Amino acid sequence: KVTGRVGSNHGDIIRNWALEGYGIIMLSDWDVADDLRSGALVRVLPDYSQPADVMVVTSGRMTSSAKIRNSVEFLIAQLREGPFALQAMGF
Repeated sequence: KVTGRVGSNHGDIIRNWALEGYGIIMLSDWDVADDLRSGALVRVLPDYSQPADVMVVTSGRMTSSAKIRNSVEFLIAQLREGPFALQAMGF
């Protein structure tokens, strides 16, 4: 486990610290994609990554809902392809 002088579990705070030059951070690609594209941040360890799962949680009775099913299918499609897909970011 890595420790330091400061720490937070709020991604926006950590991102701002990195932008202000406070050190190396680990955030998801979608949290820093614009900063990586603009050059405001640079990837330090390109071969290192950690998986992050996206989960949908509903009440038991909602699993048979067409609205919920369609929403989940939409989210899956958006996260696999298109401008919000992690693979499309090219990092």
